Amino acid sequence: MKPYPFEDQPAPNRIFSYRLSRAHRMVENVFGIIANRFLVLRKPLIQNPTSTVITMLAVCVLHNFLMSTQRSRSSYLQPGLLDTESTDTHEVQCGMWREGMPSTNLLQLQRQPRPSSQNSTRNKLREFFMTPQGEIS
Repeated sequence: MKPYPFEDQPAPNRIFSYRLSRAHRMVENVFGIIANRFLVLRKPLIQNPTSTVITMLAVCVLHNFLMSTQRSRSSYLQPGLLDTESTDTHEVQCGMWREGMPSTNLLQLQRQPRPSSQNSTRNKLREFFMTPQGEIS
């Protein structure tokens, strides 16, 4: 989902864009960690959508199983592994999971027409982010 443009936006739109950005970074971190464990995710999955969903569910189940059987979680989630954000400058420091990730296996993204329903979805999410349930620490 695309954030609102940064210029002259009201507070709810700025809050939505900020929280969307934080969620995006969290998903990137999680996917990076899983892709380092399951190398099949380092290249494009050339499957039909149903098989891709099944593959991703299997990867999540296997990852959770490995995490639950691992003796020490601290050895897996080492300091510096995830991306971090400076509280002063809000600059993102890349975590170690990004090291050695081949950038050549990424598919080129192509611009897709935005369905009109995406704006209503973004507005619904913006409203949710303004509620206590949508807040982040």
